[in-house]
Amino acid sequence: MKTLLRNSPAQRSLARLAPPSHLNALGAAPALCRLLIVLSAAALATAGAIADAPPQVRRSVIRAAEISLNDRLARIFPDTPIAVTGQVRGVYIDGFGAVFTAEMNPVSDGTSLMHAVLRPDEKAQVKAKKIARIPELKKGMKEALVETAASLDPVPLDDQVVLEVVIDRFLWEDGSGYPSELLVQAPRRKLLDLKRAGNSASALDAAIKLTER
Repeated sequence: MKTLLRNSPAQRSLARLAPPSHLNALGAAPALCRLLIVLSAAALATAGAIADAPPQVRRSVIRAAEISLNDRLARIFPDTPIAVTGQVRGVYIDGFGAVFTAEMNPVSDGTSLMHAVLRPDEKAQVKAKKIARIPELKKGMKEALVETAASLDPVPLDDQVVLEVVIDRFLWEDGSGYPSELLVQAPRRKLLDLKRAGNSASALDAAIKLTER
């Protein structure tokens, strides 16, 4: 133990600040010297741990991404003002990444005060339009994921960035023909590479994992 203490960086630091001759002159006891060395080593270890700690992802960073994502998703279908039926919410999970969720309906049902009930043929038209828009929704989600990753500076590059969209169904829909949930995800590093490369459709499909449920 004495040898370790004698050769440790902590003791060398202590020796520079308070050489043994000074400690002896002050009448410092050996036990006090050892205590000072241990305290110095603990301080150095704490400083090293702080320096090595990953950056903290603050709530303000996630909140800014929520607002941006909400706007981007709403612009996928400009003729459907309330396409985003459930506001984007996000959370950062240590050791995994940033996860965002939203609820969307790619079409409006066309009802109004003057036309509150749809005919069967109108329902079929609305559903057909909705099914046709799913590929556009997938593409828009992938593009939004890339842009979001660029704004998440504190998130480590190897962490995931995930966007889940639950697709709302009208009460009269039977639930067939399209998924109820879409999920896109990729490591933040890959998403930044995509942004620099220009976001081609083939590159998006290759780099971003898409899950349908």
